[in-house]
Amino acid sequence: MSKTCETCKYWKSFERKDNQGECRLNPPNVDLQTVAMVISDLSRGREYDVDDEYMFMRSAMWWSFPITENTSWCGQGEAQTNVDF
Repeated sequence: MSKTCETCKYWKSFERKDNQGECRLNPPNVDLQTVAMVISDLSRGREYDVDDEYMFMRSAMWWSFPITENTSWCGQGEAQTNVDF
């Protein structure tokens, strides 16, 4: 069996993209692209309210698992088991 993301128990494929998925070996990382977009909004004068639905939706997307292709390999993965997480 080849050691790739596709065969790793920490990798979860996207339903709509057969060759891409999330590596869940480690906790999610800050998604700097989303943070940069919010900073850009703030620099253009957009004001955010604590109850602002837009801000909540964006802050929930600030964290994400690394996206990898099924043929990638990190060297730390483990073979899949029949347990689904």
